[in-house]
Amino acid sequence: YDPKGLLYQHILDPALLENLPSHGNFFIKTHVEARPEGVEALRRHNVPTTVLMRDLRDQCVSRFYHVLNSPSHRHHDFYVNGDKAEAFTHCVEICVTEYANWIRGWAKVAREDEQFLLVRYEDMRENIKTQFLRALKRFDIELADDKVEMIIEQVAAKSKSGSNLETRLKQGNSLRSGRVGDWRSHFSPGDVKIFKEKANDTLVSLGYEKDDSW
Repeated sequence: YDPKGLLYQHILDPALLENLPSHGNFFIKTHVEARPEGVEALRRHNVPTTVLMRDLRDQCVSRFYHVLNSPSHRHHDFYVNGDKAEAFTHCVEICVTEYANWIRGWAKVAREDEQFLLVRYEDMRENIKTQFLRALKRFDIELADDKVEMIIEQVAAKSKSGSNLETRLKQGNSLRSGRVGDWRSHFSPGDVKIFKEKANDTLVSLGYEKDDSW
């Protein structure tokens, strides 16, 4: 229920939560920003919330390839037909502003309120079971160890027969780019400079870097 169509603008309308079924379970996946009214609505309705983040530099590479493969995206023509270096730097500028602000907002909320669980993409790739257990705990769900492993395997099987989820993640299996550290093969010295000047704080606060010497 999103009468104003705000989800398309990455805004969580409190009305959405006020009109959820009063009984049963529900799951919502969005890209909404951590705006005060939305966060307050999640708190008021006691909705356990998991926020997935990744290294902004790799996110930038992921976004670049996503746009290249999305003809309907507003930047598709520019990225496909324009100068590749200029297109990628344009992507960097978006990541150090819009994406960085998104991460800063949710990271702040997660630090202040245990209702919000922060999961790093890289940690999920390293050990999917550990991160899954964290999420289950946040939802007050207790499952036997063999049940947890069975669920992980079933999810992997549905996506790609014969390959477990953890292996797929480590192989970077995604319509975008899922490789950790792949930014190093894409960033120019100028792109690195932009990132350090505008978004190094997010890399440090989330534990991706210790300072700006990378």
